[in-house]
Amino acid sequence: MKANYWEQVIIRYEGKVISRTHLSNNEMMELCINKVSNYYDIPLEVLKSKSRVREVVKARQIFCWLMRKNTRLSFRDIGKPLIIDHSTVIHAIKTVENLIHTKDYFGNDALLINEKLV
Repeated sequence: MKANYWEQVIIRYEGKVISRTHLSNNEMMELCINKVSNYYDIPLEVLKSKSRVREVVKARQIFCWLMRKNTRLSFRDIGKPLIIDHSTVIHAIKTVENLIHTKDYFGNDALLINEKLV
């Protein structure tokens, strides 16, 4: 039997090389939010705030896309750490997907951050 996607992917977490199957959803959430925060140099407090500054909104959208791509959490559960509604999460994921397909620099950022998770 062929191993599924989750068993094949290996990532770095706290200096150790482990498989994604060993990360809980909470650990993956923490990893994603920290990667996005560090990549855009935005403090976690600002990322979790109600700020509508473009860079902050884009960082939140990338976080939502990463979580949807790398976990099996519901839209509501993805939005909980950022205190955003499930419909906002859906919009964020669609926005990032569209920007990836249009080869926008913002879409490229999302792909780069995702590669750093792998």
